[in-house]
Amino acid sequence: MTLDRQTKAALGEYARAQRVPTHLLSPTEARRAYAAAPDLAGPPEPVANVWDDLIPGPDSMLPARFYLPEVSLPAPILVYFHGGGWVCG
Repeated sequence: MTLDRQTKAALGEYARAQRVPTHLLSPTEARRAYAAAPDLAGPPEPVANVWDDLIPGPDSMLPARFYLPEVSLPAPILVYFHGGGWVCG
C-alpha cells in the first residue's frame, strides 16, 4: 500500500531523529521524548463546535468527544480509536 505523502514525511522525520523506541523507555523518559518530538500535525483545523456525549457500548455507555468542522453538511466522518498505553501524550 502506498503511504500518504504527509504520513511518509512524518515517518521520515521520526526516523531521522534516531530516537530510542518508546517501548524501551521508562514512562518518565517516554513522556520527555514525546514532549520534545517535533510537532508534525501542523495547525489545527477550524472547528465550529465541540461537545462531549455518551454513546452505547457493549456493556455500558462510553464517553465520546465530537468535533463539528466549519464545513457544509453533510460531511465525511473520521473516527479515532486510541489504542495506546495511556502513558504519554
